[in-house]
Amino acid sequence: MTDTSLLQNTKFILKNIPGHIYWLNRDNVYMGCNIAQAKSYGLASPLDIVGKRNRDFTQFYATAEETEKVDEVNELVMSSCREQIFEETVIQPNGDLKYFISHKKPLFNEHNKVIGLLGISTNIIDIKEREKVAHHTQQQLEMILNNIIYSLPGHLYWKDVNGIYVGCNDAQARSLGLNNGQEVIGKTDFELTWAAGDAKKFRENDLKVMNNRKAITMEESAIFNGKPSIVLSQKFPLKNDTEEVFGILGISLDITEQKNTEAALKAAHEREAEIRRAITILTGSMAHDLRNPLVVARMMSTSMKKYFDSLVAGYRSARAENLTGVEELTDFQIDYLAKIPDKLLELIDQMNTFIDDDLKTVSHAVSGSTSREDLVECRINSCITKAINSYPFEGNDKALVEWQSGGDFVFKGNSVLLYRIIFNLLKNALYQIKKHNKGKIHITTELKEDVNILRFKDTAGDVTNEAISNLFDGFNTTKQEGTGIGLAFCKLTMQSFSGDINCQVVENDCIEFMLNFPKI
Repeated sequence: MTDTSLLQNTKFILKNIPGHIYWLNRDNVYMGCNIAQAKSYGLASPLDIVGKRNRDFTQFYATAEETEKVDEVNELVMSSCREQIFEETVIQPNGDLKYFISHKKPLFNEHNKVIGLLGISTNIIDIKEREKVAHHTQQQLEMILNNIIYSLPGHLYWKDVNGIYVGCNDAQARSLGLNNGQEVIGKTDFELTWAAGDAKKFRENDLKVMNNRKAITMEESAIFNGKPSIVLSQKFPLKNDTEEVFGILGISLDITEQKNTEAALKAAHEREAEIRRAITILTGSMAHDLRNPLVVARMMSTSMKKYFDSLVAGYRSARAENLTGVEELTDFQIDYLAKIPDKLLELIDQMNTFIDDDLKTVSHAVSGSTSREDLVECRINSCITKAINSYPFEGNDKALVEWQSGGDFVFKGNSVLLYRIIFNLLKNALYQIKKHNKGKIHITTELKEDVNILRFKDTAGDVTNEAISNLFDGFNTTKQEGTGIGLAFCKLTMQSFSGDINCQVVENDCIEFMLNFPKI
């Protein structure tokens, strides 16, 4: 959560707290209030209440006696040095009655001297009208008021200039192993369950707020419920009517889960980048390894073409003299052989072009730069059939593949890349089948309302949910000679098609891959 969003949330919470919040100094002069209190007094802003007394609001109170009653209640709270709850009735100039439940508590300075009070008043006129005969009304309202102070989301607390807690909400208290906010009063951070380093940092930040006389937002480390945590804290200086700072008000939100999620996402992105680099390097290395024998083949074909005319002339002279000593070749066979060097050179050129195009396509997929040029409309049945027919099966391995279409569909992708995915799945499945000496490969399609699916299942068995939990993460393999990036490449490729690939355990211990293609 950003500093701006925290501030916005804080303002939103204070704005929408059900009730009137206000604080006064020892002389019953207002030092501040929330928007609800300001509006009830007809003020444009909470700042307009600073420096005023209750008697200044003649539009709210009918007589001076009404304001004196409120002042007397405030004086009782401050002189008794303890918080109290009152039911207050206010007669307004038009004769209307306003009923409030008010929760008021004294504010202390660093010398434990009362310097004012904090009050929260809730308009209960509707409750009074609906529940006049309910004897438990006051108890319910007291609970609501207590919840306002002690059950606000996040950790709310306030301290004097010496770092002594004057109060906090229940969330803050419980995180420290206390029962309620009352138990923290009179203690400093050094007396609570914070680590010594954390308590020291809290004090440094509190002093910065008070010395600079303005709010600050920062991340702080803490121990909540015995666990290391990270909190986003916003702290405000508390000032009296003479602008003297007498403490701080703090709101802290536990962002440990968000920070852990951010760290996990960062690690995942770094791992994905590493996988992309590995696939790119591996693909380039494979292309280089393929081109080397093609260079040799080109040299041999060129030499064959260069000396073939001489070989044919020599053969024909030997044949004329009956010196061949072997079955003679016909002129047709000689002409056919003469074309082989050119055919080989043409095939080598085609192979080099195929390698270049294949490498380009794969590079675009793993780099996330696949463009419209790389994606064309392809038919799934045709791609699967061609991939199966092109795969270099050993022995009778092809008989292990059962391909049955559940419906043909068109997808926007690249056939070369899809062949690579099917090749990878075939290779992995055949490895498991040979390892367990059992199983078959079942390939089928499924047309659904919102997505088309290619299902690829092998029944070699011995698969667990734990084993497939991180199968697409990259550098994770069960084969001794494997690199662990094959399925990560499949994932990246399907995502470049705006689709995805997932897997699940079926039939107790068999694995099934689902390639999801968006409808077009």
